[in-house]
Amino acid sequence: MYKLLPILLLLSIISCQDEVKEKNIVKNELVLKESPKQDSTLGMKKDTILILKKDSILTIKHKITTIDGVWLNEIYYNALITSKSPKKSQLIVRNSVVVIPKRVGKDVFIGMNFHEGMRYELEKDSLSYYIETGYNSSVRENIKLKNNTLTVREDKYVKIKSIRNKHHRFFNIAEQLIFTGRYNWNGRQVQFTEQGKVIGLDSLKNYLVILDYIEPGHGTDQLWLGTNQDSFSTYGFQFLGDTLEIYSLMCNDINCYYPKFDKRLYQLVKEN
Repeated sequence: MYKLLPILLLLSIISCQDEVKEKNIVKNELVLKESPKQDSTLGMKKDTILILKKDSILTIKHKITTIDGVWLNEIYYNALITSKSPKKSQLIVRNSVVVIPKRVGKDVFIGMNFHEGMRYELEKDSLSYYIETGYNSSVRENIKLKNNTLTVREDKYVKIKSIRNKHHRFFNIAEQLIFTGRYNWNGRQVQFTEQGKVIGLDSLKNYLVILDYIEPGHGTDQLWLGTNQDSFSTYGFQFLGDTLEIYSLMCNDINCYYPKFDKRLYQLVKEN
């Protein structure tokens, strides 16, 4: 019995050293750990992954975030609804749209005037979601959601549907907000859907509204109309109250950057 005690004591010491070593690894190095249950302090889900950085800042990576989706700048949103003109609304604000991914660690896209944009990695700690911008990622920009309004920097955004199409990445914004509905065309029913479909307008089946203009102060609002998703022609349009007018275009330059209305082809009165 006396011979066994030193062995048991040695095993106990080794076990304690391993435990201390394991704790030191968790403290000082990057460690991935599965969270087995809900943490009421951080609000973590079962599939949450924890990453403990050397600077002791806790970053939380979820499979699914709570703020994902397409968010439209509130000022742009109101301008588009009021004017029904993407061309007039384009330069109202610089940062027009934010697309938040479903996972922390993926890229946030911030669209600028629907012409260009920037991507930043979405991060999260115990306080909020955030992105790091500026030179060498030196500026932290918190992303907060309150009362269905997303705030990034000083800009506020409202959520719209994430509708994808094969021709551009801006999620059928004008289709959703100003075109969708039923129209009366000389006694015939015409419908524009938020998915970009046209029903009842001659042989036309699809449409796309243009959001990005070379110089928004010139030319006209434009849309594509086609018999299928691969065959479109460009037309001009304007809303006069609840009446949608669609025109053929007359080009004044070789690239047709600044077209003018030519002949009015359709006059449709929106019913709902």
